[in-house]
Amino acid sequence: MFKPLIIILFFISTVLLFSNLSGKQYNPSAFNFSEWVEGGGRFLSFKFISMLLGLWVAPSLILLKVKVDWGGLKKEGLNYIFTIVLASLFLFFIYKLIEDAVTPIYKSARMTRSEVIPYHFIDSSNKYIQQIWFSPVLNFTIFDKAPYIDRKSAPKTVLLIISKSIRSDLFNQIVLSEGKQVHSQTTRIEACNTFSDSSLQCMFSLLSAPEYSELKASHQQNLIDLLTLAGVNVFWLSNNQPCGIICQKSDIEERGVTCDQANCLDEQLFANLLTDTLNNLNPAESNLIVIRTKAVGSPLYSKFYPIDYSKYTPECVTLLVRRCSDQALINSYKNALLYLKSMLERAAAQLFAFQSRHSSLEVSLIFTAEFGESLGEKGLYFHGTPKAIAPEEQLTVPIHIVDPRLPNNCLSQTHTNLTYNTIPHSLLGQFHIKSKAYKHSFDIQNLCLN
Repeated sequence: MFKPLIIILFFISTVLLFSNLSGKQYNPSAFNFSEWVEGGGRFLSFKFISMLLGLWVAPSLILLKVKVDWGGLKKEGLNYIFTIVLASLFLFFIYKLIEDAVTPIYKSARMTRSEVIPYHFIDSSNKYIQQIWFSPVLNFTIFDKAPYIDRKSAPKTVLLIISKSIRSDLFNQIVLSEGKQVHSQTTRIEACNTFSDSSLQCMFSLLSAPEYSELKASHQQNLIDLLTLAGVNVFWLSNNQPCGIICQKSDIEERGVTCDQANCLDEQLFANLLTDTLNNLNPAESNLIVIRTKAVGSPLYSKFYPIDYSKYTPECVTLLVRRCSDQALINSYKNALLYLKSMLERAAAQLFAFQSRHSSLEVSLIFTAEFGESLGEKGLYFHGTPKAIAPEEQLTVPIHIVDPRLPNNCLSQTHTNLTYNTIPHSLLGQFHIKSKAYKHSFDIQNLCLN
């Protein structure tokens, strides 16, 4: 298999090189076979034939004539190990010499690297073939065509705040100087994955964690669909974090932060968008306000909070985090959590101020995160580790609820291991929605009151 594989790579590399030179670049992140071969006449040219002869035919013929003597397994294995170690040391030495110069180029040229490496072509072609011929064709699942809000219930406004990279243990350690917030309680909850798109989609999905898959979730109703069908007004406020596929089937109002700075802090979400949304809200209707914050992202945690929140020092303030100690990295992360918690208290104050102007209104605030974060435990940093081997720090996130109707500390006293399943069913329960999709055993309010 060695020679045929190399000959195939010779051919793919030649095609990619010619395509890039002729302006028809191959983009592995948005692979469309029919679109890529469109205008295939460009291959019927003297230039392409010359490149095939020089870069594919000639080296392939030479390779076929070369006799490969594999030798003994032990001897060749030692030779391979020695060569790899020697080459790695040599490359590492070169990298250390030019590290500061090449790091920005490396980050800005990721797409270019993908477009010229044959592996990406093979990988994306394989995914395309699987998607077209081997992926199951799923029908769209409708759980409930007519969910409705119980007429006897009081109007409800719920604020759901979603962040990133928040681990439950450090979140609980951060205490603001003002003291503990009234009616607030926190516990841990298991996330679905360690990266944004999958975990966020799971959060709004009605699938249980073991059976969840992105393909299944995209072919059935989700929480936003049921809420809007029932008559709940949904507002999606974000700092450059759009709702995307989750809201594409529903009629919602989506608004984003606009500012002139290179890096807009999440304060803009609460000072401008949330204030404006509450001022224009109809308190006699059911309303869900989703705030998806930008914080806290990896690896430069210090860019997610203003300098006034530098309580824990020393901090890590460089993108080259290898130059920072683990403690400095943790300090920056805790400062970002401190800033985030102050925003949560600010949001709760705004929400209860809104309630005080409308006596018959019920309100509650729910905060959770898309995934956790590793900060050096077992040599792992940040997030994105495959779920099958991901550590607890990347999969355990906090769920923080501010709701005067819940008994004190009931979350910490529940004996159920909470997962993302609780979020959609708890929100259906919060709005008193009658639906076939609702399961009271996953509703946090039901767990607390019972």
